[in-house]
Amino acid sequence: MNAQTKHPQLKHYFHPLRLKGPGIALGACALIYYTVSSSQYPVIHQLALMAGVVSLGLIIYRLISYYTAPPDAAIDTWLEEDIEKLVTGAYQQLGIKKSERPTAPLFIIAPVYWKVKGVEMKDLGLRKGKDKMLRFSVYQVTLFHLDEDILTSYTCHYNFLQGIVLNETTHEYHDKDIVSVAMKDVSVNYHLPDGQQLIAAQEFQMSVTSGESIRLLVSPNTLAQREKATLPPTGAEKAVSVIRNILRAKKV
Repeated sequence: MNAQTKHPQLKHYFHPLRLKGPGIALGACALIYYTVSSSQYPVIHQLALMAGVVSLGLIIYRLISYYTAPPDAAIDTWLEEDIEKLVTGAYQQLGIKKSERPTAPLFIIAPVYWKVKGVEMKDLGLRKGKDKMLRFSVYQVTLFHLDEDILTSYTCHYNFLQGIVLNETTHEYHDKDIVSVAMKDVSVNYHLPDGQQLIAAQEFQMSVTSGESIRLLVSPNTLAQREKATLPPTGAEKAVSVIRNILRAKKV
């Protein structure tokens, strides 16, 4: 599916169902309509009726848009297709030839629901699917490539809603310089679009002898608890396991 067709459908999927505003307006219009005399105040009576009809129409439109959004399976398929294209571009950024690429790329796809450079707050969205799993409109994608004694990485933010790649960075390390790779629970303080705060999460950490590190927030656990949902698989645990095994094998 092309981007022009996909974008409005993704917008419907991730746009929150907001009925409070038009609901209050509809109630106020109904109150005015039934309490104000039509004979004494015909203009006010008619305005209340018209405004009420508009409010009701907006409620119906939002309900239809929300419940006729693409199914979860379609969202998952579109994301997989986009990530596949992104990974191809990442290998090109790293200068890795197609013949040198593994059949199963090692990457981490971490959800983002807080302000990051280049992403507007209105593009930050999430939705709990029928399978109780959260799906996000923005992700941080990291690709690792291990070649002999060198580990290279590519990281970017991907605006799934707009189909835009942002904040690309690449790193290259000698495997002997890698000190540790692990998943750790961390305290954070991120302000979310809905006014809430994220205070605890899980982070992928890889440190090297120079003091540099790759740190990726991969699991916003308190967000999942609040939504009573599960987080999408990130691939972080697999990345930790694979990198550890390779480093151990080289030290034997």
